[in-house]
Amino acid sequence: MVFATADTEIVVDRAGRDAGGQLSPPGPWVGWLESATHAVVPFRADDLGRFRVSLAGGPVRIVVELPAGAVRTDWFRR
Repeated sequence: MVFATADTEIVVDRAGRDAGGQLSPPGPWVGWLESATHAVVPFRADDLGRFRVSLAGGPVRIVVELPAGAVRTDWFRR
């Protein structure tokens, strides 16, 4: 899945109970996975923008904190 704004792209690859991805622009960004039940699972992207996070059940979305503010994906299911 690809989620894009004018300045940011988040590519997400679901694999079982995990999601891996790539952020553009690359950088050591901080992010988190939000679930519909308001559970939060934090993660860090490496210098190349790569990340891996465990997916909660039900609808989830990825949020990444960038210098210009937080970017959120649409909700998706694992």
